[in-house]
Amino acid sequence: MDERRPLCFRCKCERARAVVRQREALCASCLEEVLHLRFKSQLRRDPRLDSRTKCRPSKRTSQGARGNERTTKLAMACSGGTASSAMLRMLAHVQSREQGRAERGRIAFAMEAYVVDESCLADEQDARTTERFAARVAEEATNIVEDSRKAQEDAESSAGRGEPLAFRAHVLPLEDVFEETSNGTERRRRCRELVLGVRDETGREDLIAHLRMRRLRAAAESKGVDLLLLGECATRMAVRAIAETVKGKGYAMPGNIQLADSRLGKDRPTVLRPLRDSVAKELAFYCHFVGLRLHEKPWRVVQGTTLNGLSDAFVATLQANLPSSVSTVFRTVEKIQAFPFNQEWEELNTEFQSSCITEPAQVPTLCTLCLAPLSKRELDARDQADRMNKQEGSVLCRSCLVQIVGTDTTVLANLPQSMRHRSQDCVQDKSQRNAAARAYIADYLLDEEE
Repeated sequence: MDERRPLCFRCKCERARAVVRQREALCASCLEEVLHLRFKSQLRRDPRLDSRTKCRPSKRTSQGARGNERTTKLAMACSGGTASSAMLRMLAHVQSREQGRAERGRIAFAMEAYVVDESCLADEQDARTTERFAARVAEEATNIVEDSRKAQEDAESSAGRGEPLAFRAHVLPLEDVFEETSNGTERRRRCRELVLGVRDETGREDLIAHLRMRRLRAAAESKGVDLLLLGECATRMAVRAIAETVKGKGYAMPGNIQLADSRLGKDRPTVLRPLRDSVAKELAFYCHFVGLRLHEKPWRVVQGTTLNGLSDAFVATLQANLPSSVSTVFRTVEKIQAFPFNQEWEELNTEFQSSCITEPAQVPTLCTLCLAPLSKRELDARDQADRMNKQEGSVLCRSCLVQIVGTDTTVLANLPQSMRHRSQDCVQDKSQRNAAARAYIADYLLDEEE
């Protein structure tokens, strides 16, 4: 049977085991190597993970043992699915085993994993199942890292090398987004009441995603993380592009598919998507070949049909009939001009080396719920609503206003306090940054008389 398979398109030695992009047949080892190289290349585009780049240490990076070395800290969101499990193993594979110094062909960083526990949204029986699921995913994440490190030690000589930085998987209860109360039972009640109070199925699904992302950002910030990695591949990016266009969020869509996202500021963790050049089919083969155990959520809050689900089914149908459709969709939307917060990370490499004085980018106003940049039309609508006292000062994009809030404004009142004040913080932060930018270039500006 193996003799009928064509030779690997890349090495021309082994029999191919998977057909991926452009119908290229690859063997298991070549597919693994290609994905690792692509993943490492994406990571090294951030100067904090490129040992060849000299840039000013971040305020959030920890100093190494010698004082002049620094270790960038990564955290990744782990759901137990294909993409996050594959990314976790890739991280363990490219991580340097020497603390504070990058080995040849590897990257020096510390890492940990976050698993969000959504049991607060379920009833009593499903809640116990969901809690066990989150604990099982966290345990499996630790096993993936340990197994990868052990396999590398068996394959290579590790004499003279120190122990790698410790790894730990944390379980994050979703209800902890309600930081204003210390009562766990009250937090769970408020979180469940907020989510189930949204009538639209798509809006409910989106709200859960927004709460989950906020919980991940808060945990990363509290633990001094520099980069928060998400396992979002090209297939997921294509689905998101179509779904957000259908929802009327086309203006904000370019900011959600770029490699880096620092929309909350450089002093907070930057979101990174290093799998954006890989499709779901490649990652599924990868998990199968290396023997990763995948976990699927045993229970979901949203059971009906949503715009997100329809977009997913649409892309899957396209991919089944036209294998290059995902890459076509993704590459097309990628050409749309991104926002300043998607480019800020690239400037870290030259910001403190270049003698050219440039004004820092303007900070857009963000939606209170989804943190999407607001278009001029949405800002004008907000100003009009403020004058009519109908939105209580909240800044909402059109999609969140229609699908999440709807006609029931009590959803806004039930939001966590930190999210209710998000819009005010963004506006104040924008004014402060603009003032700082002007002060930074003040010596190079001409007086009005001149």
